[in-house]
Amino acid sequence: MKNCSTFTKRFILSYNIASIFFLLISVVLYGVSAKQVREDVNRQNLLTLSASVSQLESTFKSIDAITSQIKQNSDLIELSRYNEKTNSFYRLAFDVQQSLKHLVTFNEVLHVSNSFIYLKNSDYIVSATNFKKMDLYYEQNIKYENYTKYDFVEFIKNKNNWWNLIAPPQKIYRIL
Repeated sequence: MKNCSTFTKRFILSYNIASIFFLLISVVLYGVSAKQVREDVNRQNLLTLSASVSQLESTFKSIDAITSQIKQNSDLIELSRYNEKTNSFYRLAFDVQQSLKHLVTFNEVLHVSNSFIYLKNSDYIVSATNFKKMDLYYEQNIKYENYTKYDFVEFIKNKNNWWNLIAPPQKIYRIL
């Protein structure tokens, strides 16, 4: 009986030592695995961020190229100087509209649904799909976006917004 008891004690001791050994190996392997996963996640985040930055840089370059083309459009420059509405004014507006259609990627690059150019001398707005008096443009295109006419006109006629690529102000919702 005493012999069996010693055998059992030795067995339990060796079993505990082996269990502790395997437990330590498991903890070490868990630590190594956790560190590897953390590094992989960080590496993946850096790659994703790098791809996003590259895409954003590409978008900015496209925007710069498009706005340069628009600024250098001789027909648009000439149209912006008109104050009277003559046949040549409307013909030139049509030509500008056609040239803006070739820049259709502008809206795609910016991910916007509505871009336009305000002509302050004639109070017209021109885009790839529209050529209208500002009042009519507001009524048909902007009114339903919850801008008041006053806010829209103030935004358009603000000299700080001229010759800039800008986003409109925050939408103004009226609470009745």
